[in-house]
Amino acid sequence: MDNEEILISAVYQLFDNAKSMYGDIIENYWFYDGETCPGCGRQIDTLKFGDEDAISLNAYMYRDMDTLIAYLLCSNCASEIFRKSKKSKAIYPKIEENLKNSYLDFVKKSSS
Repeated sequence: MDNEEILISAVYQLFDNAKSMYGDIIENYWFYDGETCPGCGRQIDTLKFGDEDAISLNAYMYRDMDTLIAYLLCSNCASEIFRKSKKSKAIYPKIEENLKNSYLDFVKKSSS
């Protein structure tokens, strides 16, 4: 199984787990597949997790649209969030705003 297949499998597993936990609250699913981090705009890359390379797969519930958005973070943003500092808390609003805008752009393009 190559890395892309592993990622796709992980995203589907995330969506399945969320559906099991939250049921009908989630009406839609979407994966932000941009190559840049929604937190800082850097290139998505791997981070070290022990001796292994890892990716930071996350999800955000866009309540206005009842949509669960899965996304990846760059190693810098992921590491900062793991620190749970004041700076890490400041990353979330930017991530959420960028994901909302990207999703709304996707919906607009899909409906035209």
